[in-house]
Amino acid sequence: MKKYRVLLLLSIFLSACGPNVTPFPLAVSPELVVEPSATVEATQAELAPQATPLPAIVEAPLIDSPSILNIEMLNETDGWGVTEEEIVRTNDGGITWFNVTPANLADVGYLVFTDFFDETHAWVQFPDMNKYPNGGKLYRTSDGGLTWETFNTPFSGGAFKFIDEQNGWMMADLGVGAGS
Repeated sequence: MKKYRVLLLLSIFLSACGPNVTPFPLAVSPELVVEPSATVEATQAELAPQATPLPAIVEAPLIDSPSILNIEMLNETDGWGVTEEEIVRTNDGGITWFNVTPANLADVGYLVFTDFFDETHAWVQFPDMNKYPNGGKLYRTSDGGLTWETFNTPFSGGAFKFIDEQNGWMMADLGVGAGS
């Protein structure tokens, strides 16, 4: 009997010295706690994709699939282009193009020099072939090509760049020949 007591005491002793496994509560992060006032519908509305705003309507004729010779995108939606016949503009990433050519300008093509400052300001220099290289017209718009002002210039073309709506530089092309 003594033998059994020793075994019983030894087993109690060993069980007391063994690993103590006690269940503990899971910690809950405060970020994961859902407020009682939140509803499933409100959470779904917050996670739903937001609608992309539509571009502004341009009061100019639409051009179907223009053959653009030169394009200048100002950002992912606004841009200007030059075709053989027109100055065109987009405000939806090139999906839609509008003809914003100055009224007296025809057969634009490869002869124009352009600077597109932003979605509303642009300049187009077109040579007067009867006065080449000493004459041309500069067209300027400040309303996205809906209206244009025209100025006579003492040169036919060249590279130009505007730094704001009023100031820019032009490196005029005065033709080729000895001394030019």
